[in-house]
Amino acid sequence: MMKHNGKEQTVRREDVILSILEPDVEQVQDRLLLNLARCLVQVGETCSTQSARPSFLRSACFACTLVIAKASACSDEVSGMWSAALLLRGEVYSHLRQFPHAIDDVKSLLKSDPTNDEAQKLLSCWKKAKRVESQRNKRLVKQVCQWVQSGVQAKQEESGHTENKGSKTRNTS
Repeated sequence: MMKHNGKEQTVRREDVILSILEPDVEQVQDRLLLNLARCLVQVGETCSTQSARPSFLRSACFACTLVIAKASACSDEVSGMWSAALLLRGEVYSHLRQFPHAIDDVKSLLKSDPTNDEAQKLLSCWKKAKRVESQRNKRLVKQVCQWVQSGVQAKQEESGHTENKGSKTRNTS
């Protein structure tokens, strides 16, 4: 909704898309969207309620995606804004613990700019985090399997004792 002459009107999706794809020589829209994304990340990190944090991060991811889409539509994929948006979106994905998406974004950036040191550092850091998370998940699965197995064994032993008690009472009568 937007206000025009004091009245609320619905903004059409086509108007939003057209305004985003309007020629923007100074890349004001891109800068605003990236600054908005950075602010949303900061708000998400300082948010006191843990449940609200992902919504701020998803909004930041969306703002970065708009910059990336605009750069792709304008065949401007090697621009600084495109690179910054990919890098920031990768960081947002890592905050959301969506490492495959984070790694994909940084790999896309490194494909066009293999010398980007920050992207290389982040990629190695996320790969390590992904390995650690995978190892943690394997340990967790192992523990759950052990708990299930001990529960099943306890149940079998319990049912075995019940059967033995029943057979002893039958033999004595």
